Amino acid sequence: MLYVNKSTFNIYNESLIQCFYELIGFDDCSSHSGRRTFITQLSERGISVRVIQELAQHENMTTTQRYIDVSVDKLKKSVNVITY
Repeated sequence: MLYVNKSTFNIYNESLIQCFYELIGFDDCSSHSGRRTFITQLSERGISVRVIQELAQHENMTTTQRYIDVSVDKLKKSVNVITY
C-alpha cells in the first residue's frame, strides 16, 4: 500500500489546481483564492458559518471567518435592511 502523508497530498492538490487554473487562463489564481471564493460565496448565499467551517475543515471558526470577504455592496445592503 502506498502511503502519502497529508503534506504531500496537499502539495499535489495545490499543483493540480494550479494547472487547471492555467489551462483555463486564470493566471493570478491559487488554490487558496479558489477556496476563499468558495467560502465567501457560501456565506453570501446564507449558509451558516458553522456549516462552512465543517466544509472547509477548519478547526476554528475564526479561521473560517477570516476567509469570508465582505464586499462594499454587502455592507450597504446590510445597512439598508436597518434603515428601510
